[in-house]
Amino acid sequence: MKTLQRLLATTFKRIRRNPYNASGAVAVMFLTFLVGGIFILINLSSNTILNYYESRPQVIAFLKDGTTKEQLEAIKADLNKTGKIASLKYVSKEEALQIYKERFKSQPELTEFVTADILPASFNISTTKIEHQADIAKLASAQPQVDQVFFYQKLVENLQNWAKTIRIAGIVALVFLTLTSIFVTLVVIGLNISLHKEEIEIMKL
Repeated sequence: MKTLQRLLATTFKRIRRNPYNASGAVAVMFLTFLVGGIFILINLSSNTILNYYESRPQVIAFLKDGTTKEQLEAIKADLNKTGKIASLKYVSKEEALQIYKERFKSQPELTEFVTADILPASFNISTTKIEHQADIAKLASAQPQVDQVFFYQKLVENLQNWAKTIRIAGIVALVFLTLTSIFVTLVVIGLNISLHKEEIEIMKL
């Protein structure tokens, strides 16, 4: 406890003797940790957003009417063998109708005349990584029983570019401020040694 008190007393004494040097060093250190903390929070947030979209059905393959059970199994087999599928769910016409009604339940005029017959069955596909969406969408489009494929291509590309830019900018800023902190600390130490040169020589004697 006494050692800590003596250390704090010496610290405040040095700060009073060299307020500008100490303030500059503290300001640079504070800025470094602040930017580092902000970068970590933003990076975690961007990863959370990406993980959210990765966990959602990212690719929806709408099927043609009359697709048989054997054809469905063949499509599933072709998609699963890529190793890029996290989950694959078949949505029947009846399930599609329930989803449609749930989505537009506040607008009954949009659901009044909609029946299961006019809605397509589909595969809701989640990929193991968000960058695999384009490959899976291309493979699904090549299936003869797939009528249309939908996925958030622009959104995915924007999210990836955004996350990449944040990581690069944060790393560059953090490295720059860290080097600046080290440089300022060394300069302050050097100045303090120069200012107390005589005291150090006396202590050596």
